[in-house]
Amino acid sequence: TTTTTTTKDTTASTPPYVPLRIAVVVLFVVVLVSTIIKTLGKCLGKYKIDHSYEIDNIETHICPYRRNCVQVLQELLASKRAHWGDVIDENPDRTRCFCKDCFKSVGTETELHGNPLKTHVLPKGFCRFAIRPGSATTLTDPDYHEVKHKAYHGISPKSLMKILSAFALGKPGEAVGSEEDRIKIREFHIQNLKFRPNSKSGNGVELFNPNQVFVSPSPTYASHYAPTENIAGFNSQVMLQVGIDPGSYDVGPQTIGAKKRIDKHLHNDELEWSTTKDKLGSLIITHILVKVDTVQGKATEETVCSLV
Repeated sequence: TTTTTTTKDTTASTPPYVPLRIAVVVLFVVVLVSTIIKTLGKCLGKYKIDHSYEIDNIETHICPYRRNCVQVLQELLASKRAHWGDVIDENPDRTRCFCKDCFKSVGTETELHGNPLKTHVLPKGFCRFAIRPGSATTLTDPDYHEVKHKAYHGISPKSLMKILSAFALGKPGEAVGSEEDRIKIREFHIQNLKFRPNSKSGNGVELFNPNQVFVSPSPTYASHYAPTENIAGFNSQVMLQVGIDPGSYDVGPQTIGAKKRIDKHLHNDELEWSTTKDKLGSLIITHILVKVDTVQGKATEETVCSLV
C-alpha cells in the first residue's frame, strides 16, 4: 500500500490585501506618534512656531533667549511677507547667539578681520542672524572673507525690511523704500559741516561731513543708534553687521557726547567709521543682530540665558 502525503500551501491562502492593510496601519501609527510628539513639544516650550515658519531646524530650543530673538525677527519679516528661509542663512558657523550663557563658549570678546587686520568687538548680548547670500546683499563677493573689515550699524527695528529691500544702507537725504522715507540725520548727531578735532586725521583736525553712512567696530557704540521698540511683545533693538572695504572709510571719534570710555576694547576716538560709499560694493550688509531687553513684561534674567 502506497501512502501519499500532501503539503498544504499556506502562502497561497494569504489574502493579497493583508500587506496593504499592514502598511496603512504602520503609516497611521507613525503619523499619530509624530503628532503627539509635536503637541507635547509645544506644551513643553520646545518648539516655537510662528507665522507658519519652520524654524526648528536651527535648534532654537537650545537657548530660550535665542528663541525670543527669533520671534522678534519673524515678526519683522512677516510685516513684509518675507519668508524666513529666503532671508536667513541657518549655517551655525554664521548664525549664532551671543547671550550671556552662549557667550561663555566663544572664548574671546574681540576678533581681527580683513586685510590689513582690524579689531572689531563681538556683539555680546545680541543674537546674530546671517543673511542668505544673494537675498539682500552682495555677500557672494569672493573678497569678503579675506579683505573686508567688520562693523555694526544701529537701526530702528521697523526700518529693517526697507533697508533689506533697498539692498544697502543709505546716506542722509537718500530715499529708502520710497520718496517719503528719506534718511534724516539723527537729532543728537552733528547736523552740519564743521571743523572738529580728530586724532586720526593728518593734522589733528578735520572737516566733518554728516551726510555719510556711519558704522562702528563697537556694538556697544552702534547700539546707541538702535532705538528700542516693542516687537512681538518684546522690547527689542536691531543692528546690522556689515563688511566694509579697508581704505573706503575714515576713522573718527564718538559723537554722542560721552565723557567716559564707551567700549573697554576700543578708544573713544576710533569708534565711528564714516563712508560716502563711492565705490559700488564697498559696504555690504551681512547679518541682522537682535537684542531683547524685556520678555513679555519679565526681565530676561529670569530665563535660562539672561541678557548681559
